[in-house]
Formats: sequence, C-alpha cells, structure tokens
Amino acid sequence: ATITGADADEFADWIGRKPIVWDNYPVNDMFPWRPLLAPVKGRSADLGAHVAGLMANPMKQWYASRLPLATLAEYLNDPARYAAEKAQADAIGEYPPADRATLRELMSIYGDAFLGEANYPPKPAPAQLDACKDLRKKLSTEKSLAGLWQDVQPTLDADIAAIEQPAPKQ
Repeated sequence: ATITGADADEFADWIGRKPIVWDNYPVNDMFPWRPLLAPVKGRSADLGAHVAGLMANPMKQWYASRLPLATLAEYLNDPARYAAEKAQADAIGEYPPADRATLRELMSIYGDAFLGEANYPPKPAPAQLDACKDLRKKLSTEKSLAGLWQDVQPTLDADIAAIEQPAPKQ
C-alpha cells in the first residue's frame, strides 16, 4: 500500500543498486471483476530520488485503467505537491465536460478505495443500488464513454444483480 524512499534504499542495499519499482496498481488480476479506479496513494514524495524508475501495471480494461494511471502521471510529474483527490479530479477534467458527471458517479462507486484501505477492492453497498442503476443507464447510452462502459459493464451488472438478489430465508 505504501512505497517510500526508505523502502527503496533498503531494497537497494539487498540488490546492490537502485531498484526499479513495478507498481502493481491498478492491475486487478487478483480481483478481475473489480475496476480499481482510486487515485494512487501511499507513494512518498522522495521516492524518485531513491529509485532507477517506476512502472505501472494497468488492468486489462484499458479505458478504466486510464483514470488511475492519470493520477500516477500527476504524482510522477510533481511528487512533492501530489494530492490524490486533486489528481482524480484532474483526471476526470481531461474528459469532455458532458462526461464528467458520469465519471464522478463512477468514481463514487469504484474509485474511493486504494490498496490497504477500507472497502478495497471497491464494491457498491446496497444503499448505492439506485446510483448503480443510474450509472448503468448513463454509461450504456453515452457514446463517448463506450470503451469505459465495455470495461465496467460486467462488474456493474453483476453488482446490481447481487444487490437486488433477495436475502436467503432463514
């Protein structure tokens, strides 16, 4: 969940050189049904001075990966001033204005939990059923978000079905 300059130095002592960080985020191979959209967190401002490079490992869902990868790019551009919530807002701001409200809705369901935080991997609560249905309607009809819709549709549909499923009788 966190990677610091001190972590990199400790590893460098073991291998005899500065390491390259293969940041295993936002890859979701452990949770292939979960889009991992939260902004990158837990990377220290001094990390760049202690490593030979940093690589990210995206999800196979490319359109969904673009959102957290944009936050990583913002971190790499200015680690000392990086703020996760601002980076997420900036990533959404790169989309056309007509798409931004839908992306904020998507983030409210799947973009709030990072590695090691509560609700990770992200999954909507039953109280979010109406929001999930609204999101489904918007994503499935907004042609400009067709790739993102294709990436998250299986998860969103499964989550809606799971929430709607009646509780087992005792």
